[in-house]
Amino acid sequence: MLRYWKLISISIITVLTIGAFYIQSAMASNNYPEFVLDTQSGNKDEISNITIRADYREGINGEYAEITSEGTMYASEQSFLDRLGGMYTDADMERLQKNYRNFMRGKDNIWAVFEDQNILAYADINDHYIVDGPREFTFDIDILEKDSSKTRNFTINIPEKNKYNYVQIEDVQVLNNEMIVTTVNHSVNGNEWGSDEIHVYRFNITDEKLVTDEVIQVNPEHANVQFAHVNLIHDQSDIGSAEHLVFIKEYMKEVQHEDGSYYLEPNGSELIAYNLKTNELETIQLSEEIQVSSGSIYLNDSTLYIIELADKDIKVTSFNMDSKEIEKLETINLPSINSSNLNDHFSVKIKDGEMYLVGYEVNKNTEAPLLVIDLDSGKIKYEGVIITENLKKTQLEYILNIYEIELK
Repeated sequence: MLRYWKLISISIITVLTIGAFYIQSAMASNNYPEFVLDTQSGNKDEISNITIRADYREGINGEYAEITSEGTMYASEQSFLDRLGGMYTDADMERLQKNYRNFMRGKDNIWAVFEDQNILAYADINDHYIVDGPREFTFDIDILEKDSSKTRNFTINIPEKNKYNYVQIEDVQVLNNEMIVTTVNHSVNGNEWGSDEIHVYRFNITDEKLVTDEVIQVNPEHANVQFAHVNLIHDQSDIGSAEHLVFIKEYMKEVQHEDGSYYLEPNGSELIAYNLKTNELETIQLSEEIQVSSGSIYLNDSTLYIIELADKDIKVTSFNMDSKEIEKLETINLPSINSSNLNDHFSVKIKDGEMYLVGYEVNKNTEAPLLVIDLDSGKIKYEGVIITENLKKTQLEYILNIYEIELK
């Protein structure tokens, strides 16, 4: 009899816990304002596939939010089970987790995924922390053959693993029975800032062995460079086969404040293209008038887009990776929109010849612009703003930080 009372007690506690969860969630979400995509001009269908990801803050309180044409969804409005799975899931990752549930269990880095018609592959970094000793890193490789549902996995030590503070996977490709894993490895090289190294690891899938570890060396001609930060320019539209990897290397120099403290400031940058088939490395030459930073350059298929904002103009430079030439330099005028919220930070997504651009912040004094631009014609197909509704007097000091556009 005691056993049954224990089961009944556990059931009651579970029901009360979940009930309290939903009551608390409902109360929390009701206290937050509604953010709405307000159309100024253009067809609303242009934004039917948009999800804007943001972080809402009101003093020390707040939470994550998703804004679509349907309205605002806060994390607290999710079901108990959905919240366990995480609110912000990439569209490709969501599809893979649904279609290949067992294989994708525990895998959450979309840039560590490769998929084509035949296989689904994933590479992970396992960080082995040793007390009072150097960190050690290993690769954990998982491969699924779609037709047979056969899986294989193997673990390989990272060469010279003790010299790195962290190793970050940037891209995974599979080509001619080789898995090509590109990483950025950060090492301490004698100064307090350290440095980044680009590594291209090639694994023989059949033999389950590391074939080569190629370090992409870039020799800057910049003076007084203390630190060089490397970012891979991800193709936003595809997790499949790619011919080129494009990196931006931003150089930093150490500058002393009047109070004696030091900080890093930019000291130039360069674009580097690596051909995965030929192993050739080259610097992409652009005009000096084109200002490039990691937050203003985007890759879509074989085209690089450099986005520059000034006053009420958007300058878009298209660079073809195959021809190594600038295809188009377009200046798009924004005649009616308040573009002040685009000058410093903005989020961009490029897909199927269209650029989706949104401002970075909404507060009581600021509305975030939202644009859809046809890159072939340079015409604005949609113009809108993100506005706040149902604002209470107690919510005058709030901020919505926008950090990503997702196209679903």
